[in-house]
Amino acid sequence: SCHGKDGKPVKAGARDFRNTERMKLYSDSVWFWRISEGVPNTKMKPWKSKLPDEDRWKVMAFERTFGLKGKEYDVVKKEWVPIGGVTASGAGGTDGTATPAGGALTPPAAKAGGKGAGGGK
Repeated sequence: SCHGKDGKPVKAGARDFRNTERMKLYSDSVWFWRISEGVPNTKMKPWKSKLPDEDRWKVMAFERTFGLKGKEYDVVKKEWVPIGGVTASGAGGTDGTATPAGGALTPPAAKAGGKGAGGGK
C-alpha cells in the first residue's frame, strides 16, 4: 500500500491520510472516484479494473479511518458525526450511504439509482 497500513505514506508522492483536514476536504463519493479513476498527473493509478465496486468502497471507508478517526460528514447537519450514525433526515452515512453493522457499504449511486462517483449520468 502506498499510503501505509495506518495512513502514513510509504512511497514517494503518496498523501498522508492521517491529516484530518485533508480527509475532510472531500466527500466519500469523491474519495471513491479518486480510488476508481486515479489522480491525473500523480502516481495514483486507477483501481476500477483491479477491484470491484464493493472493494473500492471498503478501501475508501478504511482510508477514512486514518484521519477522521471514525467520523463522517453529515450533509444535513453540516457537521462531522460518528460513522454509521443516523442523520437528521434519517439516512445513515455520508452522502446518503448506509453503513450497516458488519461493514457493508452501499454506494450513493446504488441508493439514488445514478452513477454517483463522478457526478455523471
